[in-house]
Amino acid sequence: MLLGPPKSKAGVRTVTIPAAIIPHLTAHMNKYTKEG
Repeated sequence: MLLGPPKSKAGVRTVTIPAAIIPHLTAHMNKYTKEG
């Protein structure tokens, strides 16, 4: 996975996450990622 700006403006995306998914996503991130 590469982090950084896209190569062109065409690479910019807005992704909507449904409200019902937020608690599951938050729990996953808390379990599998570190701070910083």
